[in-house]
Amino acid sequence: MWLSAFGIDANVVDALSLARVLPDDPVPEWARYGRTSWVEGGYRLLVPLYDTSGAISALYARSLRPLGNRSGRRSLPAVSGAGCFVMANRPALGLLRTASWPAKSEWNSVLVVGGAVDFLDWATSVHVEPIPVLGLVPGSWSPAMAARIPNGSRVILRTHKNPIAGRYAHQLAASLHERCEVVVRNC
Repeated sequence: MWLSAFGIDANVVDALSLARVLPDDPVPEWARYGRTSWVEGGYRLLVPLYDTSGAISALYARSLRPLGNRSGRRSLPAVSGAGCFVMANRPALGLLRTASWPAKSEWNSVLVVGGAVDFLDWATSVHVEPIPVLGLVPGSWSPAMAARIPNGSRVILRTHKNPIAGRYAHQLAASLHERCEVVVRNC
């Protein structure tokens, strides 16, 4: 229901293994912040975060509750310093694991977006002709992550018009501009 409010097909998300939803009960012991379960705070959508080698290294927990409907409950701390972890669809995982384009690849473009909603939207929108889609959270981008993008690639960065997105766009462009074409598109 929550995904469909953003025009995202939950069946495609599931089929492409882009995210999972925590069950209401039993809640895994690891899905807690202090004594509060993630489910109590509405944080049920789990998106894997991958490191620069393409290995799952963390989970991004996203609340499925509308912002105005969290009934005063304590929320999880804001994501910060995610340490070079990104959301990635299958083609992006291949790129992270090899730092090169497949021999028969017709694509040399990477789409980079911010946050779980934009990542799931774009990763499910381009699955017919898949291109690598990376989703960023604060702290995702680093020189090590930039090094996984092959020379000569076209990197399309979709950002929102706000100061935080502007800083990320500048950081990403600065790390790649000497060896890749960087295109910034504001939503």
